[in-house]
Amino acid sequence: MGIFSSTPSNILVHPRNAKSASDTAWALVTGATTGIGRDIAQEMCSRGFNVVVHGRSETRLEGLAKALQAEYGVAVKTLNLDASSAFSPESYAQTRATIADLELLDLRVLVNNVGTGHLPEGFKPFEQQAAQDVSNVLDVNVTFMTHLTHALLPALKKGASGPRDPSFVINAGSLADMGLPYAAVYAGTKAYVRAFSLALDTELHAEGAHVHVIASIIGDTDSDGHRVGVNLFTPSSRDMARMVVQSAAMSSGGPVLPYKLHALQEWLCALQPYWMLRAGMGIHMKALVEQHTKAK
Repeated sequence: MGIFSSTPSNILVHPRNAKSASDTAWALVTGATTGIGRDIAQEMCSRGFNVVVHGRSETRLEGLAKALQAEYGVAVKTLNLDASSAFSPESYAQTRATIADLELLDLRVLVNNVGTGHLPEGFKPFEQQAAQDVSNVLDVNVTFMTHLTHALLPALKKGASGPRDPSFVINAGSLADMGLPYAAVYAGTKAYVRAFSLALDTELHAEGAHVHVIASIIGDTDSDGHRVGVNLFTPSSRDMARMVVQSAAMSSGGPVLPYKLHALQEWLCALQPYWMLRAGMGIHMKALVEQHTKAK
């Protein structure tokens, strides 16, 4: 960072100026075929990264890869894995074999974006949630992210050359981690994302490893499957993707709120005594659940 500049000089800000795409740093984005994940993949390409896009639909992945290559002139690889089962005991060995080639890339950024359980139509009392749905949210939001990070961390550490040239792990968190009723499992997984990111970042710093682990805490966003309209407190997924990457570039690790008005929302919630926050969130979320129930 320059003396008169507030902008750091790292791989997110200035990807290596390579002579060919094969020499350029790579970023892996999970859940990249739709929504914020797709827009983050575009953002990484626009910054000069080669990208690995992950999803579970081969058709969507191939279409996305062709579109990114055509628009940005970067190299694109695809990773077709079902996040709900990829790291199950039955699939673990095969998944590690599938991602083995990624460990050989100059991988500098891992964006753990894939997630489920955050749409209003899935909100319901905890005891009414199907056991399979509960397991699915845990597997997609926690198990997949944790094991993928565990597998690729050595490659990320290897690529980082020092404190001014770190690698990055960006984990998609949520304001729901403060305890969103009628989405208790989802909220719990996002609390895990925040705590895991903070703990791992602190551990890597203590070990002298140059990898910044960031929990990007995201609030309401207008995106595929969640068309609520853009307003002052609800940015578009494209804008959110840009803010996620830029805020990570400016961060040295830990929780980050990319959008200032989402940070304001979290601060206002933190000011309230628990009984007041509980009452307000309970009334709001119960009304939302009833609204969606009637609409069915």
